[in-house]
Amino acid sequence: MNLASPPTTPRILAVDDDPSVRRILDKILTREGYVVQAVGTGAEGIEAAKADPPDLIALDVLLPDMDGFEFCRQLREAEELSGIPIIFLTTLWRATDRTHAFRVGASDWLQKPFEPEALVTAVSEQVARPLPASGPEPAPVPAPTSTPAPPAIERPTHWHQWALPRTFRSFLNFLAESAKVPEEVISVVLQAPPRELYTGTAGVPPQRVAQAISEFLGVPFIQDLDASSLVRDVLPLAFCQRHRVAPIVMNDVVHIACSNPFVWELLDTLGQTVCERKGSLRIVIVEPQKLGSLIDEHLEKAASAASATAEDGGEEEQLQVLSEGDDVPVVRDTHPILILANEVLRAAVAARASDVHVEAKADYTLVRCRVDGDMHDLRKLDAEAAPMLISRFKALAGMDIAEKRKPQDGALEVLLGTRRFKLRLATSLASDGESLVIRLLEPGAAAKPFTDLGMTAEQAAVMEELSGRHQGMVLMVGPTGSGKSTTIFSLLSAVNGQVRSIMSVEDPVEYRIPYANQQQVNEKAGATFESLLRSAMRQDPDILFLGEIRDAFSAKASMDFASSGHLTVSTLHSSNATTAVFRLERLNVSRGAMADSLLAVIAQKLLKKLCDHCKSLEPITEEERANLSRFTDSVPEVVARPVGCEACHGTGYLGREGCYEILRFDPSPGERVRRGDSVAQIRAFAEQRGDFLISDHAIQKVREHTY
Repeated sequence: MNLASPPTTPRILAVDDDPSVRRILDKILTREGYVVQAVGTGAEGIEAAKADPPDLIALDVLLPDMDGFEFCRQLREAEELSGIPIIFLTTLWRATDRTHAFRVGASDWLQKPFEPEALVTAVSEQVARPLPASGPEPAPVPAPTSTPAPPAIERPTHWHQWALPRTFRSFLNFLAESAKVPEEVISVVLQAPPRELYTGTAGVPPQRVAQAISEFLGVPFIQDLDASSLVRDVLPLAFCQRHRVAPIVMNDVVHIACSNPFVWELLDTLGQTVCERKGSLRIVIVEPQKLGSLIDEHLEKAASAASATAEDGGEEEQLQVLSEGDDVPVVRDTHPILILANEVLRAAVAARASDVHVEAKADYTLVRCRVDGDMHDLRKLDAEAAPMLISRFKALAGMDIAEKRKPQDGALEVLLGTRRFKLRLATSLASDGESLVIRLLEPGAAAKPFTDLGMTAEQAAVMEELSGRHQGMVLMVGPTGSGKSTTIFSLLSAVNGQVRSIMSVEDPVEYRIPYANQQQVNEKAGATFESLLRSAMRQDPDILFLGEIRDAFSAKASMDFASSGHLTVSTLHSSNATTAVFRLERLNVSRGAMADSLLAVIAQKLLKKLCDHCKSLEPITEEERANLSRFTDSVPEVVARPVGCEACHGTGYLGREGCYEILRFDPSPGERVRRGDSVAQIRAFAEQRGDFLISDHAIQKVREHTY
């Protein structure tokens, strides 16, 4: 009597350098009935896999001796290990990382922190569970003198079922019947393994095998593939070459052309990646030789294009942390936290972010960035990642990593490719722990012309004229993050620094101004804002730039300097040009000093620009007409609306542009300031004399279909 051997318990190999993660994996998977072996390095993982091949590997990317991509690559090159499913468990979040993982042979991808249910589901989908104790479906053995009875065909109802062993055996029965396999070789055909579908089916022509797959699964069979139907943005070309699959377009719908859909690892990987991007997995069957020729031809063209790009000097940008005032990188650290910090910065720069927020939550760490004024989630990390990531940035910026209760400020510079960025850091203590905000600045960027900032030609002419003045104060006002420093950078760059002396007092220096002597506040070294301002005034520059009027001392000092035959430029937080008068008054500046010293107040706000690639022009709605009629009598009949495309990442907006008003303090408004008119009266006077106010500028941009 033959007894069926008991099913083997699936074994999981966990490769992660974090002991806490290894413990979590062991606890979750052991509870589900798996046997778990955990190691901390890639070398240990490869050695363990070779000694006793597991049913699945749970793999971290950031390993101390090699990254997970290299581990996966080495494993796939070993013939006896190439079929083991690999699930990546990582804090990395970029789509390019995920794509690279599947290109080197990953089966699934989970981002840390993961839910236990998600892990169990991913593992159960990848591990080929033992069949019930009754054993696998027996293959019919033909009687030697009669034709085999038609087998019962078990057809799949979902793409994930195509790879199950029972379904494949049913297909072999179907193939034997439909292809009229001779009796003397039918037993060989019925024993073919899934990976040897075309080579182990005893002489059945490949085209007939492919047609049988099409009939059995109820999916199209393609006789000839057109190279123009291939789509390159769905799957990596290297993945297509390795697994002999190709994304194609049929009737404006993406399908996956393949020869053998019975390799369960491949189908599961396709289901995870393609379904996520395209919503469903549609299969078409092509015989292997024709599919392989098409993929190889396409790869040759791609390789030629890549070679041409490399010759043009294109290469991946590397992030380097720079020491203060130097181009030499700080000691290169390969610790995962530094790698994570670099990835966060690189992703923020790629997204055109102005700020990065690292926010500690009760159960996780949230990393967000501000793009075109709106906040977007970059990624979620373990709750333990926040203090480590924040401490790393604080250490690089020279901040006290032990002090977590008091707010701190700091700065550092990084080099991304050939672009240098200055990072302004500010920490704060929230209810769930310390949080960090990083402002990204590019000090070496060239100054933009005034019209490129969003000004009209008339406003640009006024700014050019102001840059040539020799005394008085030019004040730039607006809310935080409205681009005041960028506009002043353009203003001071228009000054002829070869014949005029420019000095600045900033906290910190944001842009490198040509020919300017820029001083940066350093409280630790005793270079306070007040001491630097006093020093600058003693050096008698032609033009003094104060980064910000922050208190009564800086307000009075700047006004005194402007009234003594020098040009002073500074910024102030205010909603519009006329309310700046009230703000200065609150800082103990007299109305008479304002009237004598102010040349102009420039107010600005940043508004999101509609994407030029996809915006649509449509008739104005009644609601829009009512809103615009509050500001103008000439309401446009056609307005632009956001649509969304690849260039703007589906948002409908791409970049921001300034909206300005310039209030010149010539004798008329100056006299009204001196005699004590209210802010409302001064603004009403500006409207009556026809000044181009910020609301007028916004309406003009609506007419120009910018907003």
